[in-house]
Amino acid sequence: MTVVGLFGHALSSVTATGLPRLALLVLAVLPTACAAPAANSPAQANAGAPSTPKRITLAMRGDPPGFYNKIVVGVPGSDGLQDLVNVGLLAMTDHGDLRPELAEAAPTVENGQWQVVPDGHMQTTWKLRSNAIWHDGAPFTSDDLLFTMQVVTDKELPAFNDAVFSFVDGVEAPDAHTIVARWGRPFIYADRLFTNAYAHELAMPLPRHLLEDAYKTDKSNFAQLPYWNQQFVGTGPFKVREMVPSVHTVVVANDRYVLGRPKLDEIEVRFITDTNAILVNVLSGVVDVTLGRTVSLEQALEAQQRGAARPDIAPFNMQRIWPQFIDPRPVIIGDVRFRQAMLYALNRQELVDTLEAGWTTVPASILPPNETQYRTAEAGVRQYPYDLQRATQMIETLGFTRSADGSFVDSSGEKLTVEIRNTAGDDNQTKVLFSVKNYWERAGVIVEPYQISEAQNQDRGYKATRPGFQFSGGPNGIDALATLVSWEAPLPETRFVGINTARYSSPDYDALYNRFVTTIPQGERTQVLAQILQHITTNLPILPLYYRTEARLIGNRVLNVATRTLESSPAWNVNEWDLL
Repeated sequence: MTVVGLFGHALSSVTATGLPRLALLVLAVLPTACAAPAANSPAQANAGAPSTPKRITLAMRGDPPGFYNKIVVGVPGSDGLQDLVNVGLLAMTDHGDLRPELAEAAPTVENGQWQVVPDGHMQTTWKLRSNAIWHDGAPFTSDDLLFTMQVVTDKELPAFNDAVFSFVDGVEAPDAHTIVARWGRPFIYADRLFTNAYAHELAMPLPRHLLEDAYKTDKSNFAQLPYWNQQFVGTGPFKVREMVPSVHTVVVANDRYVLGRPKLDEIEVRFITDTNAILVNVLSGVVDVTLGRTVSLEQALEAQQRGAARPDIAPFNMQRIWPQFIDPRPVIIGDVRFRQAMLYALNRQELVDTLEAGWTTVPASILPPNETQYRTAEAGVRQYPYDLQRATQMIETLGFTRSADGSFVDSSGEKLTVEIRNTAGDDNQTKVLFSVKNYWERAGVIVEPYQISEAQNQDRGYKATRPGFQFSGGPNGIDALATLVSWEAPLPETRFVGINTARYSSPDYDALYNRFVTTIPQGERTQVLAQILQHITTNLPILPLYYRTEARLIGNRVLNVATRTLESSPAWNVNEWDLL
């Protein structure tokens, strides 16, 4: 038996390896008279390949530094890019189910692979498929997952960490095709430990045979290895052929993908930072599918009207304003009454009608409009309908007075001024940013909008220490709860890694969150969620605007592209995509 504790370093010393590259090349060129190719050889796998290669072009808005989503910051569609070349044990589908990939089945109480004992401890077991291999031919085994857990729980590599790992007592590998996680407490997402599910990507598999030496010898440069981009080796339906930063990547079909060879032969993903440029490429027929959040609803409907593509439109990403809770400037941002006034001052219904063509609604809380499982938890939460008069009266009670030009000033005569940032390049977000500026200035608050560059967006410290507000999307629905726990705040001691963009800290909230994620019975969990939603709508650690309708464009010649949901990535079923 091979065992590793979460914070230990004991790993099995024996790992099977695949044939060397040179040997595979020699086998490939041997005359057919010598011997028939092996059952799983590339020669046989390619026998059924189409004579005319099927190629498509995708576009994503940004310049991802690599394929592993844990180390890619702020690039829309990065989870979909990862799905092209690397898969987990399971995948979240568009129906909210977990599809087995590298594992034979998802752990459930019914199949005995998810066990909960009366004292609150749990155990989850995954059986790995025997035919799963890495792109270089090495077998995928439980040793890879032991190594993965060693990396993602290493405090010297915070970019890979997740607070959820504190729930796990250890991981064991009884044999090469079995992995067992022992949990010290109940956790409702335990089955997703090695899965790319939106906002719950906890430990996507890493190849021990390629990364262990670098991990042991130079951790300081581990996240900068060429492995993460040009030399990426995964287990997904496609293999990396080329990665050119700021330009594109090209991936080709993996003949030995565990679920079968994908239907497409080659995919080019172009990195385009401007939404208008993406639209032009779609209209001209250069780009077949957009990956992740790329174009606005308006642009998607234009492409549909011109017959260039069909849009996939659904309420997806909650647009929110993140206050700054550590050293905010001005300090009044830290006063909940000011934040409440700022939300009353926003005409969110007008934003929905104008920018989303009525395709979505103003949320009562953080839950999306199509939520059904937890809808009753919203009963009685505080509402903030547009009320400009109420907003200005609330600001006046905080000690501000109106100046001659209608703006608020403090007792020293200094104007009440706030900064709000977003990332440049998104047409929809730019419109919302300046709409927020107009609404708040009607309420007498001077607003300084600032759009940060892609380089600034990659600078964790710069983003975390902004003075005022930030407008952006983020995890949605239930997944958004984790963005407000104190241990996810990006701080100097964490190298500014963390999804708590507001840097909010509340012991009461932390306790409620811990109760929620450890409460397995649905009814009790909904009651805890109701208390959480009350906390959020009263204290406003975020200012929820509305659920933006994510519009993805799919070329008319492309088939089988599944609708994306809140938890599935935009390319979870890319192995099934095909052409007319």
